[in-house]
Amino acid sequence: MNLFDAIFKQASAERTAILYEQREISYAELHEQTLAVARALKMLEVGRGDRVALLLNDSPEFIAAFVAICSHGAIAVPINMGLRRDEQRAILNDCAASFAFVEEDLSETLSEETTNLRHAVLVGRENKSTTETQSAQRGHRENSQETSRTTRFLVELLSASERQPELQFPDPEATQPAFILYTSGSTGEPKGAVHRQSDIFYTNETYCREVLRLREGDRLFSSSRLPFAYGLGNGFTFPLLNGCTTILCRAKPTPEVVFKVFADYKPTIFFGV
Repeated sequence: MNLFDAIFKQASAERTAILYEQREISYAELHEQTLAVARALKMLEVGRGDRVALLLNDSPEFIAAFVAICSHGAIAVPINMGLRRDEQRAILNDCAASFAFVEEDLSETLSEETTNLRHAVLVGRENKSTTETQSAQRGHRENSQETSRTTRFLVELLSASERQPELQFPDPEATQPAFILYTSGSTGEPKGAVHRQSDIFYTNETYCREVLRLREGDRLFSSSRLPFAYGLGNGFTFPLLNGCTTILCRAKPTPEVVFKVFADYKPTIFFGV
């Protein structure tokens, strides 16, 4: 079974999947957002085995992109947002990412030194006027002509991909690569650890169901970010594979930020470091 079906075939559509910045995002809404991203991947001609980097904060866009990438048969590569720009570029080159979803304010990371990158999709967070957005889009396209790279905003790409036909996700092989997580580099340069499609389900069947024993209505919050193995499971795959709710926070998890999350969302399970 692919990750998309595993999440959305068992969860009630009306149930809350994500709590994020005073918003409640249902499983139905996340389902539609994930399908939209998958259509965009098809329009960009992302193929099986292609590496798709995620330079995104913890957000619904991160989760929708990750699920769409893995279910599509490509390989997701989450990159730690706390790394220096040169370290992020090194990972982009090491994994040979051809595509990337990137926070708009990190677009400078995508310099000419990222040699394999063909398509960059920018995720904007601020409310901008139409004129400002169009100006930015023109600038990015002009730059892409010089570097043989296309750069588009996610909202623009999703709108253009609406004409794509309905998708059918393939059932991947258990040993097929699904995502790459990079080590911290404490023993040298960060190394890409390749995880299989079956690994997501294995950790859910063991640690999550045997140790965490989630209950209906649980709300999970992890101070470890999604690009880390600890955060990816605890803050993403465990809650969503079991019909629970994940609490996402873009801000750096300082004590003040964590306390505010506790006050606003009242998680039932908290993962700290």
